[in-house]
Amino acid sequence: MRLRAGVTSLILIAALYPFAANSKSEKVDPASLYEDALMQFHKGDTETSIHFLKDALEADPYFLSGHILLGRSYLAQGYAGFAEKEFKVAERLGADRSLFIVDLAKSYHLQLKYRELLDDVYTDNYPNALNAQILVARGNAFLQLGLRDEAKQEFFDAIKLEPNQADPYLGQATILLSQKKFPESLAQVHKAKKLGQDNPNIWYAEGAIEHAQGRVKNAMGFYQKALKLDGKHYSARLAIAGIYMAQGDLEGAAAELSALFEKHPENPQLPYMLAIVAAKKGDVVKARERIVESKVLLDRLPKSAIRSHGPTLFLSGLVNYDQKDYESAVADLTEYVGRYSQQSRARKLLAIIYLREDATGKAIDVLEEGLIHSPEDAQMLVQLGDAYMRRGQHFKAMELFNRAGEVEPLTSGVQTKLGISQMLVGENALGLDTLSGVVEKNSEVGSAGVILVVSALQDGRAEEALRVAKILAEKAPENPTVANLLSIAYVANGDRDGARASYQRILETNPQFYTARLNIAKLDFAEGSFEKAREQIKGLLEELSDSATLMAELAKVEIALENIDTARVLLEKAHALDIESVPVGQLLVDLYIRTGNAKKAYNVAKEIKEKNENNADALIALGRANLALQEASKAQIAFKKASQFAGYKAKKLDEIASYQIESGDLDGASYTLTKSKQADDGHSATRMILAELNIRRGLWDLASIETGWLREQGYTAAADRLEGDMKAKQGDTDSALVYYHHSIKAAPDNAVAMRIFRSYLVKNQESKALEFVEGWVQRQPDDEVMQEILAQGYMRQGDLSKARLGFERLFDKGIKKPAIYNNLALIYFSEGDAKAVEFAESAHRLAPEVAEINDTLGWILVNYGQASKGLRYLRNAYARSANNPEIRYHIAYALNRLERYQEALGEVSKVLEYGGFEDLDKARLLKQRIEKRLSR
Repeated sequence: MRLRAGVTSLILIAALYPFAANSKSEKVDPASLYEDALMQFHKGDTETSIHFLKDALEADPYFLSGHILLGRSYLAQGYAGFAEKEFKVAERLGADRSLFIVDLAKSYHLQLKYRELLDDVYTDNYPNALNAQILVARGNAFLQLGLRDEAKQEFFDAIKLEPNQADPYLGQATILLSQKKFPESLAQVHKAKKLGQDNPNIWYAEGAIEHAQGRVKNAMGFYQKALKLDGKHYSARLAIAGIYMAQGDLEGAAAELSALFEKHPENPQLPYMLAIVAAKKGDVVKARERIVESKVLLDRLPKSAIRSHGPTLFLSGLVNYDQKDYESAVADLTEYVGRYSQQSRARKLLAIIYLREDATGKAIDVLEEGLIHSPEDAQMLVQLGDAYMRRGQHFKAMELFNRAGEVEPLTSGVQTKLGISQMLVGENALGLDTLSGVVEKNSEVGSAGVILVVSALQDGRAEEALRVAKILAEKAPENPTVANLLSIAYVANGDRDGARASYQRILETNPQFYTARLNIAKLDFAEGSFEKAREQIKGLLEELSDSATLMAELAKVEIALENIDTARVLLEKAHALDIESVPVGQLLVDLYIRTGNAKKAYNVAKEIKEKNENNADALIALGRANLALQEASKAQIAFKKASQFAGYKAKKLDEIASYQIESGDLDGASYTLTKSKQADDGHSATRMILAELNIRRGLWDLASIETGWLREQGYTAAADRLEGDMKAKQGDTDSALVYYHHSIKAAPDNAVAMRIFRSYLVKNQESKALEFVEGWVQRQPDDEVMQEILAQGYMRQGDLSKARLGFERLFDKGIKKPAIYNNLALIYFSEGDAKAVEFAESAHRLAPEVAEINDTLGWILVNYGQASKGLRYLRNAYARSANNPEIRYHIAYALNRLERYQEALGEVSKVLEYGGFEDLDKARLLKQRIEKRLSR
């Protein structure tokens, strides 16, 4: 049916356009083009062949032979995906499978689609020789999947069918070679040789056997023989490239690999190997480009193809690691290690990722198992020692470093780690001697100590960091870096006086030392001396006028001083100077969100995320900006990625989980909190968020476990607040209020105050709610959030005088949120105050994407005699909130003002279909007036 329908449509086209059709038929003869293409194909000019075939198939899309030859031409060029497509088209059009089934198998093989090959390519009522070829293709697919027994059976069946074909014997040889049964493997190759020595696979197989036994010169000879018979032989060229790389002949390796990549442009292994060559040659840019090429090609492969093929699975892990997609790398490498437990390289890379993410337990498990298979692997011993050192098991770490030293001489880096572990187990003299040895050998005074102090600070061992920093300062009293570390250690221990004295000592000998001067300003800031901090940072900025970091630090001070506009200008300039800086970008995003400019926040967040794809903080900023834009689904994606790249840092994971809950991604939050508990099971913040999550999900028993733990640990206020949340979620508002009041009595908390306010509203006790907020604001006059809620409550009750005073108080404090401007605009408008336009325009400048703000500005302008200008904003509001009848009524009103009565009638008629809304009576009256005017 499909074929007949297609032919009919072509006849119809020819009838409708006879001149065009005849012209085309005179110029294009599909059969002649096919013949020309076939000749070019046999000459090896596949480019011309493809050109002719495309023209032929354009003239006759049902030309079966054309599709098959086009598939073969693509296959010859290495474009296996295009080839597969053409073979499938031919099959749908009714072509005999025997004409292309072996080529279809090759296309699957080149795309690493071994499972698809096994599902789609099988023996049938074909000649024995063809069935034997199919069995060999299936055997090779099984072999690539690591299924030796199944592969062996396919090769055995092929030999039974066609004992005079060489390839089944070579398949058997490959299996035996993988088992390191060299004589037996060679015997199978000799059987294949007797059947004809013009098969390049025979010489390649013999070369592979020699290569596996370390006889590289002999292997090279056999590989060259294979290439004489088939200059495109993939495996032989790849093996030669590998030999060149091992011998340091990078130019030779690059030439072989480039030739291969030209013929196999869809193979992700080749650009990766070219990247290695480029890196060895010092061409970092080219190496990065090649890695990206490999990643692109891997992404085009079906996931099933990558998962099922061990070498490609490992390659995917390598490439994902290089591209900093650590979650995908871990998935690839974990699966690979599970399948090939003795492969140490994948284990070591997996451990590197785990250690990077502070998942020391996982790293230890992977490495401990690896040492069972490779007990003398020095690199693995060092990695395991590093993992134990991070966990605080310093005796175990020291033992492993010493074992590594027994296997091979320790590098300076490992000696540094050994010295660190010695000091951390109390062997201070020995540790210092080891570190001193590193310093002497490398002329890097303090380098080993820096590693030690930073490691201690990162692990939260502030006292240990200070102790070691003091020792290092004694050894290098003139070293400003060591002195700065000492000062940081003082701060970590809460000793600001000690830190300040240390910074002053640095400045006595190095008065221009930038870091010390900035850190003194930070101390001033931490102590509340904002003006002092400002002057210090301004002085630094006079010397380093283009420092984005200094601008950001000054902006923090200005924010503390409520100079929001000044802070915004500073941060915008800092961001422009260093668009890749995540800390600067975060501050600017936060400020934009705080001032209600969600769109600008999103633009900045997007920029820093694009520059820092796998940075958790950049992703958090993007998620927060999306939340501000009410794009919950996009926020969820950003927070999920942030969780993946945050490693195992409990504090950071808790922050992400809170945002995930806010965005509605409860499953994502559960995953993040699971990671956080793995990092620190006794972290109270994690337990609180986990309780919140279980309450949101209605898992009362699990929530009670967490609240019980918090109560036992002395977090009574938090436990009461969570109990209140549980009761509120269960609909028991009265009990919830009891718990909330207990909580707020134990520890005044804005979040709990908000819950009490909302609980009263749930009980329809608005007056009591406002009464509570009034009392709260009196006791907590700096709580701007509750002040705004109070002003909104007054506005909702119609007490515009109190509402105006509340909003103006916030405005005078420098809080420039769009909602505050918008509410003041509405109040001023109701009072006939011309300031309404100014405030509505300010709100719109801050949040031009918000429908309500567009509506306010448009409505005020219409009523102030600027109907045409106002209508533009009203249309924009409608485009963003089409189901809001009030906006549509305002549009009808504006059209009426502009004397566009027919349009106004249409709009107001639609408005009345909505039914009840605040201005319903006004809308009815407007409709009557318009109809009356139109009837004149």
